[in-house]
Amino acid sequence: MKEISLYIEFNETKLVDNILFFLGVCEELLPSPSYCEVIQSKGVKEYEVNSFLDDRLITDLKRSKYGIELRDEENVLKKSITINLDTDTCSAVINFENEYYNKVELIKQIVKKILDNITIKWIRAQPNNTKKFFREHYRGNKRTPDFPGLYWLQYYGAEEFARQGGKAILDNPYIEAQLIKDGVFIQVGKSPYDIHTPEGEALMIKANAAMPPVVKD
Repeated sequence: MKEISLYIEFNETKLVDNILFFLGVCEELLPSPSYCEVIQSKGVKEYEVNSFLDDRLITDLKRSKYGIELRDEENVLKKSITINLDTDTCSAVINFENEYYNKVELIKQIVKKILDNITIKWIRAQPNNTKKFFREHYRGNKRTPDFPGLYWLQYYGAEEFARQGGKAILDNPYIEAQLIKDGVFIQVGKSPYDIHTPEGEALMIKANAAMPPVVKD
């Protein structure tokens, strides 16, 4: 199964507004969830829902330190949203598990809507079965904590953009890069599955080698 995961790290400012916008994007583009699991310190609370914007879901999301998980009736999409308001951080993960729709275009639609409307820390997307490549090439040579190397698709917000070398990134001949707001959107290869081919793996290695030096804080 060709799973792809999309990770989003939101800015601390307007945190609740941003996560509500994200849920609105999910409501527009994804199958409606059927179940909500609220992760608690002493277990999990589960109940049925029929919308990403369900009032009970929103209330629990704001209250829970550990986040919520949403899934649809057929478990076609497993949508995990994690929020921790105690430390003012919020991240979201969507695991695209099914073959019946174009995951690549759907991910790009979600990313575009987010980048066009809210400010975030970063985004990345990559097939889930790439651990071997990352273990071989990234483990001993991490660039930054959030981005040890390049993924198929990523957006660096202002801070990560500066750490990764700033506008010098645009000189990398092996990536597609576009400045958006105060960050940069990067794609390596046409498809997230290119990395499973000799040509795609070679391109990812060259793209990583051509990145500018990391700027230390």
